[in-house]
Amino acid sequence: MNKQTVFTYLRITAGCFLFAMAVSFCLEPWSLAPGGVSGLAIVIGQYLPLETGTIILLLNLPLLWLGWRRFGRHFLEETLYATLVSAMLANLFDHLILWLDMPLLHRTIWGAALFGGVLQAAGIGMIFREGATTGGTDILVHLLRDRYHRISAGWIFLAVDASVILLAALSGIGGKEVLFAVLSLMVFSLTLNRILRE
Repeated sequence: MNKQTVFTYLRITAGCFLFAMAVSFCLEPWSLAPGGVSGLAIVIGQYLPLETGTIILLLNLPLLWLGWRRFGRHFLEETLYATLVSAMLANLFDHLILWLDMPLLHRTIWGAALFGGVLQAAGIGMIFREGATTGGTDILVHLLRDRYHRISAGWIFLAVDASVILLAALSGIGGKEVLFAVLSLMVFSLTLNRILRE
């Protein structure tokens, strides 16, 4: 493994860290499901006795196969790494919150929605810049962006993730949580657009 590859994986790891923090410390405690596989995992986690990171990993398996078919082995290696690290960190943070009674990053749903959206965008933006994804809808966005170059990643995320928010609303999550999930998704999309344009 050469020096450049090591730095690539370090940057991907840092992105995974930010993404997992957003899920565990901001979104999940407030039942905010602002789209994506992570949002879908938060919804499913209310009905299954599985950790959020584990559900994220299981939902990603068919999407990883699609990514491998379209982008090849190099994409799969980095995306599989990012998917596994993100899932493991999310589970680790969940345990730390319970074991150590750690405070959440924000004590209000407003703060959780805003900060969660920014953290997610920062993490995914770092990972995207290395040519990888955290799996899930990231792969779908990568596939669509590869085909439709003029459409920004942030707006594709917004369109794809709206369906997850709708599912969250239909699953019985409260109206307030759905509204703040929409806010978090908007913050995420706008922040990601800005990051990827730099």
